[in-house]
Amino acid sequence: MNDAMKFSIAFLDMTMARTVYYDRLMDAAKASAHFTEDDSSADILFPAEDTAMETNWPRYGNRESAFIRGAHDLPKYDAYVQRVALSGRGVCIINMDPSVRLPLYLRNLNNVIVADGCLPVWERVINPRTISMPALPVIIGGAPVTRTVLASFRGVKSHPCRKAIFNLHDGKDFICQPVSQDNHLGLLDATVGKSDMAFADLMATSTFAIVPRGDSLFSYRLLEAMSFGCVPIIVSDGWVLPFDRVVDWQNVALHIPESEIRRIPFILKSLSAERIVALQTAVANTYAAHFATLDAIIATLAAELRQIVKSNP
Repeated sequence: MNDAMKFSIAFLDMTMARTVYYDRLMDAAKASAHFTEDDSSADILFPAEDTAMETNWPRYGNRESAFIRGAHDLPKYDAYVQRVALSGRGVCIINMDPSVRLPLYLRNLNNVIVADGCLPVWERVINPRTISMPALPVIIGGAPVTRTVLASFRGVKSHPCRKAIFNLHDGKDFICQPVSQDNHLGLLDATVGKSDMAFADLMATSTFAIVPRGDSLFSYRLLEAMSFGCVPIIVSDGWVLPFDRVVDWQNVALHIPESEIRRIPFILKSLSAERIVALQTAVANTYAAHFATLDAIIATLAAELRQIVKSNP
């Protein structure tokens, strides 16, 4: 695969379930300069049908509304994934369901690259032919405003590390607000900009946004924070951050071990103004280049695919 590498879409099966997420992602793939209609000449194929099963985007907590065709049928899904994987063709299978571990399931197939939305470091070690996919933001930032809060977090108590984050709240520099899960379920809609206004207002006024793990390692909050221009503070031990082969996350985000949450105030207050501005600039540039649109995500995915195939011919 070279800089002129091409991908296509194959394995059509109109009986498979399909989500809004995958429909739009494949539309962006078709619009890419890397796309070819002739799948026989493509370097990499994407499955025509939905292997991602992203059911929280664009309407967080309303699984049924995510589907635009059918409903998820696990036996049919398994059979389809096997058919694609065992085809012998070079394929990229996208998975956004953290409970389905395709990086492990398909690790022995050298023709398969798995782009996974919840990729842990140990799975990357076992299966280097993996890509960490970004979870699309449900709430997206607008024009920048004055930053009056040093760091913030507003979310549910879905993991023990979040309890430690709530303990940082001081009502001034650190605003950390627990909310009920009912605050979000079925109430957000990325397609029409329906959001949690308290969350949006807090992000818009925060310099840093704490991005902790929840039930799983990944977080929708990562791209949400970046869209607001906040510098992410990643609190999720062992998570491979999205597009890590392309994005220099060391210069875009702060990484705090779950056991060191109490040190966040000291760490932030020890940063120079120049370092904060450099981080903010890197966040804005990285988000615009790699995450702000589905077109940018597809282009960055193509860059990751190129690197993998070059290093594993």
